[in-house]
Amino acid sequence: MPVYTNYKWTNLHENISFTAEQYHVIYNRNPDGSTPIGFVAKWNSGLNNIKTVLRDAITNGKPVKVFGGGWSLSDIQKTTGYLINANALNMIEPGLPATQVEPGIPGNLYCLAQCGASVMEINTQLQQSNLALSTSGASDGQSIVGAISTGTHGSSFTFGSMQDFVEGLHIVVSDTLHYWVEGNTRIVSDVFVNNFAPGATRINNDAVFQAALVSFGSFGVIYAVLIKAEPIYALKRCQKYFPWVTIRNFLNDPSNIAGLGLPVANPYYFSVLVNPYKLDATVVSVMEKVAFTPQMPPTSNPSFGPSNDVLHVIGKVSSIIPHTIPTIMKWLDKLIKKQYKEESNVVSIPGYTFMDGTSIAKGKALSVEIGIDVSQALAAANIIIPLCNVTPFPGIITFRYVKKSKSTLAFTKYPVTCAIEFPAPFSNQTNNFYNALYPALDAAGIEYTLHWGQCNNLNDINVRTKYGDAAVDAWIAARQTILPTNALQTMYANDFLHRLGLDELSVV
Repeated sequence: MPVYTNYKWTNLHENISFTAEQYHVIYNRNPDGSTPIGFVAKWNSGLNNIKTVLRDAITNGKPVKVFGGGWSLSDIQKTTGYLINANALNMIEPGLPATQVEPGIPGNLYCLAQCGASVMEINTQLQQSNLALSTSGASDGQSIVGAISTGTHGSSFTFGSMQDFVEGLHIVVSDTLHYWVEGNTRIVSDVFVNNFAPGATRINNDAVFQAALVSFGSFGVIYAVLIKAEPIYALKRCQKYFPWVTIRNFLNDPSNIAGLGLPVANPYYFSVLVNPYKLDATVVSVMEKVAFTPQMPPTSNPSFGPSNDVLHVIGKVSSIIPHTIPTIMKWLDKLIKKQYKEESNVVSIPGYTFMDGTSIAKGKALSVEIGIDVSQALAAANIIIPLCNVTPFPGIITFRYVKKSKSTLAFTKYPVTCAIEFPAPFSNQTNNFYNALYPALDAAGIEYTLHWGQCNNLNDINVRTKYGDAAVDAWIAARQTILPTNALQTMYANDFLHRLGLDELSVV
């Protein structure tokens, strides 16, 4: 497998760079470079290659991090040791035979995916089996493990975040120690483990599993995930412009939008996109789940809107950095009108609705995303929008809604979380706004969390304030269960984890 020394790595959004001592590119191949025959043999060749790198890292006392899509804007992937590129580990197996699941488990709904598989690749495989993910982020370029490990939220306030459709994890810690982890209920059979995680120790424990779901790569290498999909469905979407004075009245209750007059009976998705300098043209996107029929064409994604991630548009035009509020107003208004078109009753399957994340051109961008209880959405907006006129913000503000996650440190921790995102070009002006945002919310007494994979000001004190000692201690205890020695705990730690106070060792 290719190995590069003193490798300078940069993330997708070009705001994080670092030099890793060794950069490993892992494939599902034999040591001699040949491709194994058969799905299981090929799957396990990738596993053996990961173990080889980990054995070398342990021998040389080097820390390890893994990346897939490289989407995170925080320094969550930073390491001075060994960096593993898992993009080529993208095998996917939709549907498990009865012998590979416990009695009563609907194996046909389950999908096994390697860590480097992108959401797009998983969508494609599921669609061919008439299945779909229960929710999705704004687009599909992330690796599945990167998405869940940072707590990427989905698109529905009736389901949860992306990690909430995951029901099993294969975590590799060293060349001799690895685990198949589920909640208290066994999903897969020993036959499955013997095939896809031979020699793994089984753990069936809610506390360990729920902590490991959002764990930033600090529990070991998550080699594979077991996804529970659902029968394929379609989404009927509408997108329309409204004045802010109308929309603000719906921010605290996304399920009660009948007053908007949109042809959506049972909303599944509700988002609001705001140009803080032109409040007469707020973009509202609403969707509802409808039945899929074989005769229904998989409509291509819209020109923009719920599909492409807002952050990617910002990145594309990041060379245009406005410096005054009038310039910002003109720039953002032009961008929004071009990219967000009004539409009504457009129907497509999920994989064609939330897509295009793998074809986006790179561009320097920043983003912060906060999570607040839905009841505080309007109160937060009343702080945020006036702040843009005091500390100019050269970006867009979006409000999305998602049900509480089961994961211990998911930032979507409220019964319904309003996720407010602030994507903007890479600039000092953007950072100045972010640095003004946190104290403004604190001063107003608005409780909030922060997306782990985006820019943030998290540290050991405010992490415990935001999540509580019980949740943080449970997460640390689960990490120490998976990583039973101080050496292993140190191996999967980095500056990010240390800054958060989550790298506590078993024995001080």
